[in-house]
Amino acid sequence: MEPSPAPSAAAKSGRFLRRTLLLLLAGALVIGLGTVVTPIDDGPPPLETTEQLRVDAEDSLLDAAGSLEALAGAEGENNDGGSRLAARLAGDLRRQAALFPLVTTWPSGSPAAQDGPAETRPSAGSMPPAGGEPSAAASGAATSEPEPSPQQALNALSATYRLLLDGSQAADPGLARLLASVGAAVYSQATALHGAFPQTEPPARWTPPPEASPTGCAPAASGAPSSSPATMPQPEDSTSPGTSGGNEAQAVAGVVVTEYRTIFTYEAALPRLSGKERAAAEERYAAHRALAGRWEDLAASACLGLPERAAAYPFPADPAAQPLDALAATERDAASALADAVAFNRSLRGAAAADLAAAAVRLAETGGRPPLTPGLYEDGREG
Repeated sequence: MEPSPAPSAAAKSGRFLRRTLLLLLAGALVIGLGTVVTPIDDGPPPLETTEQLRVDAEDSLLDAAGSLEALAGAEGENNDGGSRLAARLAGDLRRQAALFPLVTTWPSGSPAAQDGPAETRPSAGSMPPAGGEPSAAASGAATSEPEPSPQQALNALSATYRLLLDGSQAADPGLARLLASVGAAVYSQATALHGAFPQTEPPARWTPPPEASPTGCAPAASGAPSSSPATMPQPEDSTSPGTSGGNEAQAVAGVVVTEYRTIFTYEAALPRLSGKERAAAEERYAAHRALAGRWEDLAASACLGLPERAAAYPFPADPAAQPLDALAATERDAASALADAVAFNRSLRGAAAADLAAAAVRLAETGGRPPLTPGLYEDGREG
């Protein structure tokens, strides 16, 4: 047999190129598969708007609680009541933060990791710095940071109620009512803290976003504008499908009618009061008269009819025998009507949230301390 001829240089070059191409393709495949698989371990998806609002609300409330706890510790030696108020408000803030639990799931449906309960989460002052080293406060070492001041604590409260009230404008009805209620409560807490530390700047009232300019009501079928009061929906209509417009009208009318009843109660209770109690009640009475007129104007601008004003309204308590109790009860009713308007009337939600904040201050005056959730369920302190 003759020996087989040796492979030519061209054949060797071809085999080298084929091997090289196969290696390149294998490398590209590995890199491509790695690029596709890697994002699975990147963590949970971004939070939705509702979940993010809850997270922001809880974090801000806990940060404010930490500021007030630090203030209470710094003011502990002063026997002027400021430290006790700061400590009490800090406890209220932690209770309010517990109202915003985050419940979310991974895309697979399994529960996502959640933060611990509000009671066990560390306050802002006990969190370690970014480098991971324990803080000086946690280790007991001396710190160069200045002592917390009342103004710093009030600034934290101001940032919190602005965040909550801003968030209420973008939330779904149920969460909007909760955000506005707790935001209003925090505003009343800031007002109380300013009263205990008058050297601080007073908290600024929250301003709602600008509303669309009213275009006027459409004329009636006859060509003349309709001035007759609208028929109020029955209670069962509020849960029927397709009645969102009726709910909005009912919420606005509820605010106005409740203000009429509040004014009537004040007019019956004022003659039974004297001194500082009468002066404070007269200021609240004037505020309710202005509030009723403003919501009448808002209803007209939104083309919503209102029921006629009644000659008399039932009292929540006997203003002759218990004038202060009657006024406290009617203030709770007024706050509840405003909270309903936050939930059911999106076009006037900003006005309702701003007025709910002022209502929380009046609740604090008549109840003796800032409320936890003005306009919502009673918690043993608001009623």
